[in-house]
Amino acid sequence: MQLNIRRDEIHQFIYFWGLILLGVSLPVSNYFMSIALFVLSLNWIAEGNFAGKWHILTNRKSLLAVLSVYLVHVIGLVYSTDYQYAFHDLKIKLPLLVLTIVVGTSGRISVSRLKIILQFFIASVFIATIISTVACIIMNQSVMYDTREISLFISHIRFSLLINMSLFICLYFGLYQTFRTTLKEKIVYLLLAVWFAIFLFILQSFTGIWIFITVLPVLLIHWFVIKKNTWLTISIIIVVLAGFILALTLLYSIIGKFFPSLEISPEKLEEYTVNGNPYHHDLESGLLENGNYIYLYLCEKELRNEWSKKSNIHFDSTDNKGQVLNQTLIRYLTSKSLTKDSAGIASLDQEDIRMIENGYSNYIFKKRFAIYPRIYQFVWELDVYMKTGRSSGHSLAQRIEYIRNGVEIIKRNFWIGVGTGDVKMEYDSQYEASDSRLENKWRLRAHNQFVTFFITFGFIGFTWIIFAFMYAISFEKKWKELLPVLFLVIAFLSMLNEDTLETHAGICFFSFFFSIFIFGFRKRF
Repeated sequence: MQLNIRRDEIHQFIYFWGLILLGVSLPVSNYFMSIALFVLSLNWIAEGNFAGKWHILTNRKSLLAVLSVYLVHVIGLVYSTDYQYAFHDLKIKLPLLVLTIVVGTSGRISVSRLKIILQFFIASVFIATIISTVACIIMNQSVMYDTREISLFISHIRFSLLINMSLFICLYFGLYQTFRTTLKEKIVYLLLAVWFAIFLFILQSFTGIWIFITVLPVLLIHWFVIKKNTWLTISIIIVVLAGFILALTLLYSIIGKFFPSLEISPEKLEEYTVNGNPYHHDLESGLLENGNYIYLYLCEKELRNEWSKKSNIHFDSTDNKGQVLNQTLIRYLTSKSLTKDSAGIASLDQEDIRMIENGYSNYIFKKRFAIYPRIYQFVWELDVYMKTGRSSGHSLAQRIEYIRNGVEIIKRNFWIGVGTGDVKMEYDSQYEASDSRLENKWRLRAHNQFVTFFITFGFIGFTWIIFAFMYAISFEKKWKELLPVLFLVIAFLSMLNEDTLETHAGICFFSFFFSIFIFGFRKRF
């Protein structure tokens, strides 16, 4: 009897620390995520008691519902043609299968143990943000770097999801009493939440920022409502509305600055530079930088001569981002409302020259951590896409192109989709059929998990997958618990902008929190 008790304790110990290892690995290592999954699986097998586990599995309908999602992927093999990619997809989705079975058929996780698991996760994310901040400081010595590159271990979008999870877990610990936190602990958690919010803006992941801005008001309103303080609730609603109006005002201001306020009269345009050379004026393209037409007041002869005196990079060569340098130069001069001639180049300082050499086409990108340049970039991308159809290398415009082509694939395969392995193949065919202007390296998939599911499994499979997840959440009555709801909102919002479940880091993030919050967590000490 004592031997059995001792053995159960060992397996519970391994199970507990296996979950901790997985949580700690999420922000820093795909390799250790796999190790953690292997440890949890091996421990589950070594633990035995398969009759009891089978009884739980067959009687807990929520588990069967989620497992049916993986079954849908298996069924999708029947009408796939690209089996290499299909089996790769099944391999990627294994964490959903493994964690649903292991966590769902193991002993429930107490509140005290869940707190420890989440504390380790928060600590790991915090350390990753500190490392990234150091990397940011080092990279800041160079003109050419993207702040999103400071996510050293996983993609910046996946990292932003984990930061949001840590942020809202910290707020939950700091504002609610479920985990019995002391006053000192609450202060630490709230300070950590502030740091994570600041780091989101340093990282400049649009997905992470808009999830944060969307979820925060919901959490605060919920907190004030349960406090039963009507005035506080009304106050926070007013603040949220004011923030929304402010955001719209900012967007309106950016759009207003982007487009010219006055119509250009061709007859009023100057014909010659101060040196007597003729200008070239092109109003037909309509392309803009900061409200200025790019191809007005252009004298290539003077640009070529003066640029050679300022830089060792040839006028007709490429900048350090691989773009045609003379186009970067023309756009940069336009952004500063300068003429594209010798006088314009003479107005540039050495920092401007380095910015151009390193591929920055607008002086506003000197502001590393401001949100304005990021929003401006989206406005510029949409303007170029609508006027020219070009979207290569432009994240927002590309996503429009991905969805547009994805909808066409759905129309042809509405009911059962294209199968588990054929999404990429269908996209490649669709890009050719639509004569897409996307360059080959940018011809990617939907970047929207819901669209990807619809393309893969059609209306029938898509509907079943959504139903299966919703049924599991409803069966386990998790709509009544805020922490699982916060995770689900973060996860589903991310799926609007990313194929969250199509990468190892993404599926591990989703499966880890879904399994422990929906199947493993019990609200009892």
